[in-house]
Amino acid sequence: QLGYMLCLLATCRSWGELQNESESEAKAQERLTQYEDVVQNHQRHRTVVCSCLILNFFRSFVVSGVEMASALLLETKFEWKQRWVGIAIAACFLCCIPMRLMDGLLRARMELVSWIYLLIYISICSTIFLFDFGGASSALLLLLGDSILFPSMYQAEALCMGIAQQHAVPGSVLNSEGIVLLKSVLGALGRLFGPTMSRWLIEVGSQDWYAGTQFIIVFSFLVVFRYGVDALLVSKSAERRGKSASQ
Repeated sequence: QLGYMLCLLATCRSWGELQNESESEAKAQERLTQYEDVVQNHQRHRTVVCSCLILNFFRSFVVSGVEMASALLLETKFEWKQRWVGIAIAACFLCCIPMRLMDGLLRARMELVSWIYLLIYISICSTIFLFDFGGASSALLLLLGDSILFPSMYQAEALCMGIAQQHAVPGSVLNSEGIVLLKSVLGALGRLFGPTMSRWLIEVGSQDWYAGTQFIIVFSFLVVFRYGVDALLVSKSAERRGKSASQ
């Protein structure tokens, strides 16, 4: 009977040790899963932030290039005086005010990503007015394209930079302060290359070369936003719904 009791105690002790080992393995697996989620989340945030910074460069490149090219075309092709050229381009930039008012009205009825897509589509369509149309273009068509392209690109890029700040990675170059610094650097580079490229395309090629380049850059803005920002936001929300459903 004493031997039976000793065997029973040894069995209970072994069972407790096995149970503790299984619990520790479960906790280790849970910690490993949490670590993998954190790493994947940081990678996703870095991709979103880098994509938004690329969009900032595209916006700076396009807007500065269109501003310079419009001034050049109005002065040389349409023979406007410099005074009226400056007033006309300034009036195009003032169209950012009604665009901002429209943003306040539509943001309550549309999701953020949908509103950004709409702004990008508007920007793509506005580049059509930059083409020469075989010599049938006019100064009013050119300014119409500018007045639509300027505010829509600015608003889309501003919303994307807001997304970038929401996905800042603390303790890295892509934190909130780093995003502001990189935004300034890339914006300066865009303002450097945009006017230079636009002027070179008009002088070496034609107005259509310049307009085609702007169309390609704005379309690239759409591609980067679709696969570098929106796709990752969708996957993130899908993961959250999956975790909530499993819980």
